[in-house]
Amino acid sequence: MLHDLITGYLAPGLKELGFTRSGKSFFRPQPNWSVIEVQKSVKSTSDRLVFTINLGIASRRLLSFFSSSAKRPGIAECHWTERIGHLLPEHRDVWWSIDVGDPVEPLGRSVAEAIVSVGIPHLDQLVTDAALRDLWLSGVSPGLTEVQRLMNLSAMLGMIGPGEQLDPVTNELLRVSEGHVTRPMVSAHLRKLSQLA
Repeated sequence: MLHDLITGYLAPGLKELGFTRSGKSFFRPQPNWSVIEVQKSVKSTSDRLVFTINLGIASRRLLSFFSSSAKRPGIAECHWTERIGHLLPEHRDVWWSIDVGDPVEPLGRSVAEAIVSVGIPHLDQLVTDAALRDLWLSGVSPGLTEVQRLMNLSAMLGMIGPGEQLDPVTNELLRVSEGHVTRPMVSAHLRKLSQLA
């Protein structure tokens, strides 16, 4: 069922929009990586498929800065992630299900429409480094901890500016990580960040 859904209803439209497929994920490389992943639920059985759609953006600059070796980053390597349900009118986590023997077409068309009409426009809004920076400056960071947001943001500010925002962000990063298990990682990050200057 999942294969039929992906190949019959998701892949054709996404290919037209510049995405390539690998397994259950779709990738578009420019200007940053846009990622769309079909996540199968552990509640799926041999008789019922339960799944959701994950969206992600991976910044090429941040992948390079953090020395990621991911040539084609998956959702786990993305710097912004969101489940599509939170962007739909429901504004909550949405999981679809289909039973063996049910027609795939209605669900396939519905999910494809959600991706094309809601998911991709949202990806397009956040696909530049400036858009990610501005989102993180606003304090919003779906899919990230506060330390991750501040680390990503400080790296981005160090690379594309504005420079006057960097000190307040690094000071906040030091404050948030004080006494926390992430402090050694933060210290190493700040040392690396100082080398950008």
